[in-house]
Amino acid sequence: DMLILNMEFNPKEKYVCLLAPSFVTEYEYPDIVYRLRMLGFDKVMEVTFGAKMTNLTYYSILKDSIDKGEKKTWIASPCPTIVNFIRVKYPHLVQNLVPGHSPMGCMGLITRKMYPNHKIVFIGPCMTKKMEAGETGAVDFVLTFRELEELFVEKSIPENVIEEKYL
Repeated sequence: DMLILNMEFNPKEKYVCLLAPSFVTEYEYPDIVYRLRMLGFDKVMEVTFGAKMTNLTYYSILKDSIDKGEKKTWIASPCPTIVNFIRVKYPHLVQNLVPGHSPMGCMGLITRKMYPNHKIVFIGPCMTKKMEAGETGAVDFVLTFRELEELFVEKSIPENVIEEKYL
């Protein structure tokens, strides 16, 4: 279930955190990495590389369209809220959505290849990423920053981790 609020880390599993680049608006670096390790993540990865992969995919698709002489108006959005808005309100424009994964989706697929035995958890500000994860299966779980903060409080994880094993 993607609507996990009280995510429990199974000690028999390993977890990779995919952290949205916007984490800097809420958390200090590198403290957030230490806190996530203390929470139970084996690996912490930032999603910017996934954004680069999304951009390369978009570039390739748009260049191919132009090279073919297509006069198509493309809509490029990795935002599941926008994509679903188009699906519901403007279904005739769905064909104009650039096919391809969002940065979360790209990074999820890359992470699955790198760490096939880990559970993948995306953490970011947007609740609709849960919907995207449910549709694509690119990640196993999605937590919002608010949910993450609730977990930090619930697990008594301090803002400044000083235990050597998490640094």
